[in-house]
Amino acid sequence: MNHFIQGAEIARAMVRNSAKTIILADHSKIGAPARSVFCAIKEISHLIVDKKAREAPDFSTLEKSISSVIVSK
Repeated sequence: MNHFIQGAEIARAMVRNSAKTIILADHSKIGAPARSVFCAIKEISHLIVDKKAREAPDFSTLEKSISSVIVSK
């Protein structure tokens, strides 16, 4: 089995069984194609990113879609 698929299956189970989903990602992940998807944007409770993420074209969409977006300094 592909490690990315296996990891995504584990992450999906964690999202299903959690009250909140907190994603920590640097700017390089914003708008980048994913090898696998483990949750929809609407399932993310909190997104924590670095300040360079604000430069990503898709960042404003994320800010509107996720209730809590924290940009680190």
